[in-house]
Amino acid sequence: MPAPTLCGVPRLFTALVPDDAVLRDLATALRPVQAALPEARWEPVERWHVTLCFHGQAEVADITAELRENARGLAAPTLRLAGAGTFQNPSGGVVWIGVAGVDSAGDQGLNRLAEASGADMGRFSGHLTVARWKDGRPLARRCREVAGELADYVSPAWTATDLVVMSSQLSPRGPRYTVEERVALRVP
Repeated sequence: MPAPTLCGVPRLFTALVPDDAVLRDLATALRPVQAALPEARWEPVERWHVTLCFHGQAEVADITAELRENARGLAAPTLRLAGAGTFQNPSGGVVWIGVAGVDSAGDQGLNRLAEASGADMGRFSGHLTVARWKDGRPLARRCREVAGELADYVSPAWTATDLVVMSSQLSPRGPRYTVEERVALRVP
């Protein structure tokens, strides 16, 4: 099946997908705050990922070839989800969970993967989006409070064994992500 498209060319990004144990742990940690803030648009687990670089409209083969070359020999870092925060954009805002290495080698590995993916390292801040809201000060304030409640969250560790090239197709129910290619990392 071909990649989802926008004007015939897929919208692609490179990401890391935490393993199932990490996703289950985060889902459990989010249940109380989701119930307390039902008016936010909570992202379903199947959409959770850590974006390293958004490529926009591009050919899968081109992005994958460049990624394979840039990531050649890079080690699989051991990471964890940790902390939370919000940011606002013109249409509303996002509640996110941070990602970091379990040690300095993991932090360096995460940054190397982002750089290999093409990220603007001056702006890169690894995170996993868990909720979105439309513009509105009361809801924004409540989302910041929710992020504060999650500030001490730390997931189990996982080893990011591959980079994932994903396509995004926009729909009224939110984006649909499809894994297009995987680029294996060196597992020590």
